[in-house]
Amino acid sequence: MAEEKTVPEADVQDDKIGNYERIEVVAGGTSCNILEVSDGNQTWAMKLLHEDKLADAEERNSLKHEGKILQQLSHPAFVAYRDMQIGKKLSYLVMEYFRGPNLKSSLKINRHALHAQFERLLEQVCLGLGYMHEKGYVHRDVKPDNVLFSKSGELKIIDFSLTTKFKTGIAASIAGKMKNIQGTRTYIAPETIQKKQPSPQTDMYSLGITLYEVLTGKTPFAGASPNDLLIKHLMDPPVPPSVHEKNVTPELDQFILKLLAKKPSNRFADMNEAYAEIRSLKLFKEDPESLSQRQQAEAKEAENISYEEVLDSRKDAERTAAGVKLPPKPKKKPVPKLEPKKTSAQQPAAQQQPPQPQMPPGYQMPPPGYPQMPPPGMMPYPMPPGGQPQWAGQPQSPGQMPPMSPQQPPPGVPAGGQPPTQQPNPPQTPVQQPAVQESAAEQGGELQNQQKPKIIQSSVIPGRAQEIGSHPSQRGKEDEDLPEMDELPDVI
Repeated sequence: MAEEKTVPEADVQDDKIGNYERIEVVAGGTSCNILEVSDGNQTWAMKLLHEDKLADAEERNSLKHEGKILQQLSHPAFVAYRDMQIGKKLSYLVMEYFRGPNLKSSLKINRHALHAQFERLLEQVCLGLGYMHEKGYVHRDVKPDNVLFSKSGELKIIDFSLTTKFKTGIAASIAGKMKNIQGTRTYIAPETIQKKQPSPQTDMYSLGITLYEVLTGKTPFAGASPNDLLIKHLMDPPVPPSVHEKNVTPELDQFILKLLAKKPSNRFADMNEAYAEIRSLKLFKEDPESLSQRQQAEAKEAENISYEEVLDSRKDAERTAAGVKLPPKPKKKPVPKLEPKKTSAQQPAAQQQPPQPQMPPGYQMPPPGYPQMPPPGMMPYPMPPGGQPQWAGQPQSPGQMPPMSPQQPPPGVPAGGQPPTQQPNPPQTPVQQPAVQESAAEQGGELQNQQKPKIIQSSVIPGRAQEIGSHPSQRGKEDEDLPEMDELPDVI
């Protein structure tokens, strides 16, 4: 057993610590640094106490205690002890340098890679803790940070600063409560929170939370505050790991939940019993290595699809993934352009005159001021101001006048060209239309001195030019810019 030594200050140099040469810093902590050192023949791991902690007797005693525990553990699951020196000028512990990362680091890198070796990890940690319990020690701080696990499947348990002897038999029944609560809150056992004496079942509870985190990537309990977390350890039942990791079997669920039982008596009797049950369990529904490869392939395929969706639209990407060819884009049909008819202001002066109707042979125009009368058997419609009369039942084309006999006046018309007497219409309030009246006066009509006939409005139906209001002379100024109905193209 190593004795506490006082190392001269001159022996502490930048590149050399005692009899060891510094190589590099492996890890750091609040009270110690882990260094890689060499004695000239082999490399070792050195746990070096910080300079500001050298004056703290409790820190020095803790490092010394860990060295003494490590000297008594000779098992593949623990690093081998090499050397120790404790003093106010220099304090360190030298042990086997194991190059495997701890489980906490491996979880951040690739949790599913640990699943492929989960059975080996579980067996070795159970054997290592079982060996420690047989020696009469309880680790009391089992967590992913204190379990080293290499890619080749080798495991080492480290950090024995809280390791103590546990009491059995009568000594355990009469032992009082612990003075302080020591441990990591996330992995602490309920009996430790209650300040009860530790036991092998205390390590089982912490191991259960560690395995739970390895399987699911999260711990079973989390609180908004430290006290809330401790209450959950005491009161809340954990959900099965398969809720977070679907590949976990019901048998493995029961094994983890038994390790996490609130009462120590409901857990395994010892680690040998736990190890025996592991050998008969089916841990995963699907081989973790095959599952990991399939998930990586699916992730790569999803990444490729995601990249294609950036280039194509979502619908096109879905059709492409389904193997459906894109339909050809339909060609647009040309839409004919309608050229607006020139208004009266834009037309030449020669074209602003209304078209002259074509007269039949032998027809004589009536003298100015004489209203045109319908042929025999035709009853006239009231003539709009400035327009030509229309006859019912007489088809005509726009711009043509109905044939009339120049020799015989129509029945009911006296000689001399006077129009027949008409029954006056009921008096109506005249609507002033100065533009229409002026046009009628220019044509020599006597509409200004007569009662204005009632104008019957009718909608024009394409293809029926004989309807009322279809004659070009009956249009108002607001219709002058509209094209003729026979000029409109066919609607597509």
